[in-house]
Amino acid sequence: MSLRRSRTPDLDNVLPLPPPRRPRAHIASSPLLLRVRAHMSAMAGYASMLENVSPRIQGEILAVMAQKSQELVSILQPITNRRRASAATIQDYREVRLRARELLVEYRTLVERLNDQVQQAHQSIEGLGHPG
Repeated sequence: MSLRRSRTPDLDNVLPLPPPRRPRAHIASSPLLLRVRAHMSAMAGYASMLENVSPRIQGEILAVMAQKSQELVSILQPITNRRRASAATIQDYREVRLRARELLVEYRTLVERLNDQVQQAHQSIEGLGHPG
């Protein structure tokens, strides 16, 4: 067997790489995202106006910011509801933990059995008079 590299690659050993991911234009311009960006931009603008105004105007600005926050929450509500619905429950975690424990016990039993079989095989080889 030669250790030098061949000039032509063995195409059976070449795995094609997936194409690089490109940002999806439709996501960046989705109506939901545009609405969220607009609300966030407005909130940032209101926050910057709070610095050098009278307390009365600060109160009015804060009231508008609260209204915009409520609108933002309602815009994002379908997303948070979907996420909550797909979240695992504590019972799911408990079942997975129990199954992991069962698998670990089974693994230990199988390893112990394998070690016994290997030891028996070594003993039978030594019993035949072969050097071990």
